[in-house]
Amino acid sequence: MQVFADGESRSRLVWITDLLPHDLAGPIGEVQDQGMAVIKQTLER
Repeated sequence: MQVFADGESRSRLVWITDLLPHDLAGPIGEVQDQGMAVIKQTLER
């Protein structure tokens, strides 16, 4: 994960996951989506 400034009062979170084998992309993507939802909810409080 990396966080970048995005204007004066915003930031952008970049989350890259690189894994093998490629057939794990679906399940891992679902977990990432859930994690991002929790991070977004937490940061918006």
